[in-house]
Amino acid sequence: MCASESPRNRGVTRKSLYENILSKNPLFVKGYHVDRQKVGKMFEYRADDPDYCRTVGLIDLFPLPYEYLSLAIGPDGVVRLVAVMADDYDPKKLETKEILEINDALNQYFTGGIWPRF
Repeated sequence: MCASESPRNRGVTRKSLYENILSKNPLFVKGYHVDRQKVGKMFEYRADDPDYCRTVGLIDLFPLPYEYLSLAIGPDGVVRLVAVMADDYDPKKLETKEILEINDALNQYFTGGIWPRF
């Protein structure tokens, strides 16, 4: 039984944080984030940092020009630090906006996408 279906909630399913943010007409950001899963394959696991938070500093090495840094959340509920290349309240418009692409070397650490701003 998940927490949202616990007896305390009397069968009422609560929205996830992601769904809650989506319901408030958020600003969407398009850009690149340090992908912890990719980085986890390259860096040694440490018990004191199981989510590889120490690697978020890799964003400082991001070589492409970006507008600003922002936190964004994915459908998985994970909050990401994003180098924002474009933003809009309409995610469909963002899909059509061209942004600079990263090379294969950077693709080892960064993943592009569109997320609601956190």
